[in-house]
Amino acid sequence: MAAADLDRVLDLLRGREGAPPSSIEEARARLEAFAALIEPLAGVRLAPARVGAVPCEWVVAPDAVDDGVLLYLHGGGYGLGSLATHRALVSRLSATTGLPGLTVGYRLTPAHPFPAEMRPHDTGAGANVKKRTRRKLL
Repeated sequence: MAAADLDRVLDLLRGREGAPPSSIEEARARLEAFAALIEPLAGVRLAPARVGAVPCEWVVAPDAVDDGVLLYLHGGGYGLGSLATHRALVSRLSATTGLPGLTVGYRLTPAHPFPAEMRPHDTGAGANVKKRTRRKLL
C-alpha cells in the first residue's frame, strides 16, 4: 500500500463518529459505507461470476495474466463483509500479484448460523475454481 493510501485510510478511521453499532445490520451498513470511500485501482475490470451456486466477483488488474487465480475470502468474522467491501483491496492484490482476483460472496451469520457459512456451498468454491479454470490458486 502506498503511503498516500495508508494516510487516507488512517484519516478515514480517525474521522469516524458515534457510538459502536447497535446491530449487525448497522455494522454491515457502516462497513459498506466505509468501503465505498476507497475506490478500486483505475482500469481494474469487475465482473460478476458464479462458481456453482456461490456468487463471486472477478477483480482483474489490467496487467493480470491467466497464470493462476488469487482466491479472496473477505474478513468480517462470517458476519460482516460482501463482494463490495474488499474490492479496493483485491484490486491492489491483483495488480501486485499479476493474477486475476476472485472474491467469494459466502453466506453470513446470523441468517446462516455456524457451521452454515463453512458448508460446501462456500468452501467448495476454491476447488470448483481450480477444476473449472485449470488454474493454480493463490
